[in-house]
Amino acid sequence: MERPRIREAIFDAKMDPGINTRVLRDTYEIVDVEYGEKEDKFAGKVTSLRFRIEDQHDDESKPHYVLDVEIGDWKGGSHRIYSVRYCDYHSTTITKKKKHKKKKKKNVIVEAPGCWRIHIWLPKGSKANADEIASAINLAYGKAMEAELPDYEILFAKKPCLIKK
Repeated sequence: MERPRIREAIFDAKMDPGINTRVLRDTYEIVDVEYGEKEDKFAGKVTSLRFRIEDQHDDESKPHYVLDVEIGDWKGGSHRIYSVRYCDYHSTTITKKKKHKKKKKKNVIVEAPGCWRIHIWLPKGSKANADEIASAINLAYGKAMEAELPDYEILFAKKPCLIKK
């Protein structure tokens, strides 16, 4: 197989690089992608796979985070979409303007519910289990956010819900 390729990435350059790294590392481990020096190519349990994570808060019109990765040569096959509900609890300080234009700082915990979707594409005839891959990617993404965003409590569903076969 060819090296894994990033098809699309949308992320916050200050907050998300560590999340990207952890998700990629864990996903490559899930499908056992390794580089073989003798063959001078990558190989893994799954010869072809595409996955996409789209993260969007309920009050957003489009995802604020996208990671779309292709492993191997994608030639078509099955496409499944899974949904994962979550809520961010972010401890922060906000500045409010009072009527008399005085600024007052206030410590708050901002709640931001949302949903991330995990798309899984597998080639026709693949013996890989899309449900298991989606579950593993879900845990990798959730755990990566927990590790990389210490000011956030992220409560998320541990089992993704299949919304489209």
